[in-house]
Amino acid sequence: MLIEFFKIWHRRFLMGLEKYGKGDWRNISKKMVISRTPTQVASHAQKYYQSQDFRRQR
Repeated sequence: MLIEFFKIWHRRFLMGLEKYGKGDWRNISKKMVISRTPTQVASHAQKYYQSQDFRRQR
């Protein structure tokens, strides 16, 4: 159940990135993933982009 919640949260995070753009953590937090603060969204984004870079390097 927790994994499913995270998948939904991450999907909404990606939708927020598409709609508001990289760096607009306040709007993504306020309108897409209201259970997280802008700081938490920014932290998640940093980890997400690092994992994407790692995958591209392989």
